[in-house]
Amino acid sequence: MAEQLLQLDPSRMKPAEYERTLYVVTAQPGSTQEDLLKREYWSHVANKLKPYDKLEVRANDGTFYAEYLVLDCSRVWAKVALLAWYPLSTKDVSVTASDRYRTEWAGPYDKWRIVRNADNEVIARTMAKDEAIIRAAELEKQA
Repeated sequence: MAEQLLQLDPSRMKPAEYERTLYVVTAQPGSTQEDLLKREYWSHVANKLKPYDKLEVRANDGTFYAEYLVLDCSRVWAKVALLAWYPLSTKDVSVTASDRYRTEWAGPYDKWRIVRNADNEVIARTMAKDEAIIRAAELEKQA
């Protein structure tokens, strides 16, 4: 007797956007890999999640990018599994404008900012990269 060939039923394949949601998450400042695995971390957004949703998590300061899969959830918690973790360096996106000031990427909310090197005081924030570099150079000329 010949072995029957197992084939996928077409009704079992659908575009991903109909079956799950992909979320981009900017983690709370100071969040660690361990924090993100805690069910309560997701308590304020758990009601939006469902199993198999994917979470692309990025650090606000650009120090990591991670991917998580929602395994289970309720209205007040979510159990997630780590799929990938990529440590990144903010030095990859920082630009030193001078000895007195530097421009650096501070994440999707603060965007590019100018920092005084002497005391690490943030002088300006929420700028485009080119604007931050130009303003830092102007500050240097004024000093």
